[in-house]
Amino acid sequence: MKFKENNINCGGCARSIKNGLEEDYGEIIVSVEDKTVELNLSEDKVEEFKTDMSDLGFEVVEQIG
Repeated sequence: MKFKENNINCGGCARSIKNGLEEDYGEIIVSVEDKTVELNLSEDKVEEFKTDMSDLGFEVVEQIG
């Protein structure tokens, strides 16, 4: 699944997401340029993922894939 984020602005943001969530969700691909986060996620984990992103200070704007 792919998610559009509001405030991924730099490599530090990407590292924060990867370091904070990869242990729970597996490999996460973060694009600073596109402000997206992509990972292998089942539908039943989407809300949990959004909450975890929010806890890290990132707002999920929309699910785009």
